[in-house]
Amino acid sequence: SSELRELVIAFGDSGYVALYQYNAERDAVYVLAFRHQREAGGSMKSDRVLSERDACVLVCEWIDEHCPPHRDSWQDLVHTNEIPPLTNLASLRANSREYSYNRSQRRWLMAQLAAGCVEETLRQSESEAELRVRVDAAFEIIERIWWASASKEAKQEWHNRHNKSESVSAEKSTNWSEEKFKINQSIHMVWKRRDPRVAFEYGLDCDQYFKCEIYYSGFELAVASYLAKPWLRHPVLDWIIADMIVSNDLCLLGEKIKQKYLPNRVDGIDIEDAYVACRGDLRKIRKVNRSGFVKYIFFQILLFILIPIAIALSVPMRGYEHFVALSSAVYGVAVGILLLIKIVRRYLSTVFGAMGRSDPRRPQFRTLDSMYVVWVYLSGPVINPVRVKEAMAISTDKGAVWNMVLWSVIDRVIQIDPAVWVVHNILDQSQPYTGNPT
Repeated sequence: SSELRELVIAFGDSGYVALYQYNAERDAVYVLAFRHQREAGGSMKSDRVLSERDACVLVCEWIDEHCPPHRDSWQDLVHTNEIPPLTNLASLRANSREYSYNRSQRRWLMAQLAAGCVEETLRQSESEAELRVRVDAAFEIIERIWWASASKEAKQEWHNRHNKSESVSAEKSTNWSEEKFKINQSIHMVWKRRDPRVAFEYGLDCDQYFKCEIYYSGFELAVASYLAKPWLRHPVLDWIIADMIVSNDLCLLGEKIKQKYLPNRVDGIDIEDAYVACRGDLRKIRKVNRSGFVKYIFFQILLFILIPIAIALSVPMRGYEHFVALSSAVYGVAVGILLLIKIVRRYLSTVFGAMGRSDPRRPQFRTLDSMYVVWVYLSGPVINPVRVKEAMAISTDKGAVWNMVLWSVIDRVIQIDPAVWVVHNILDQSQPYTGNPT
């Protein structure tokens, strides 16, 4: 086939159009020209200003192509025939809320951002090419944010589906294993809320533990692109970004505390080795600490009390037997008192650290507690952004260092409405952890 085709390349608020030819026999692509979209003749598509109806139909087709519904609900979606025609912004937002969110969080959020793209395109009196660039930019933002939080298994599954070019609706979910079902859920879930306190208790293997690839996945670039487009702003996406950063920082700090600020040595084994062996699970670390603590007491008593007394009593000193015995006793009592103080301090430090409670001698625990208050204030469904920012400032005074992206998002939310930040739509499928850890 020698058909001429064009590819829209998003760049900023506009973009470029690449004109190319695909040769099926040679399986080769020949790029013929590049033009800016606003340049005359830069697009083969019509430069006609879109109507609201045409724009809504266009983005609905785009969403159906790039964001399929949740696969275990696809048949219900097809056979109910309840999908109304989406011919205006109101029906697009309502339909995305009623039909898309229950099946795919990614699809629901993409539909919400697409509605913002349509609204801005209509306001700027733009054509189809400009609308496609806006929708592509919104999709790229959601994809990068999802990629930063998704598991390796979900990323691999998503990659495999794209390579195989499978139809999502063609697969049946009835034969899925529980593991595959969870992977599929995570593919359609942009963000599910985690509880950092539970992750601190149960360690790296807990499903509440979260480590966001903020600096290596393009997350900050995606957020920067999002914040640079005020017309694309959505309160739920604001909340996802803020909650991801807070949860990530809390989980990372909690693991650092367990590695470095719990008692360094018990029974001669470095606590960091115990942390690695137990995968950060405080329940298992406590067992190591108990056995090590008993051995620690035994060796301290043997070294500082019993051995010195035994040596003193075994040395014959004619005429000074009573003096040696008295001196040994005084020495043993003094060392015993010092040893008791040392043991009590070590025991209290172990208890405070292993139970995840604040140790007044450790400022790191106070920092962790103050940061957790920020997470609590983000619980929703109705959030006061001013209170969130105040809690962030308090935790900063206690040693917390928040990502600048978080400050920017919170400031943007306060600028729009300092009193009310509603995120109930997303919380239906992202409630805090209440069950047993995996």
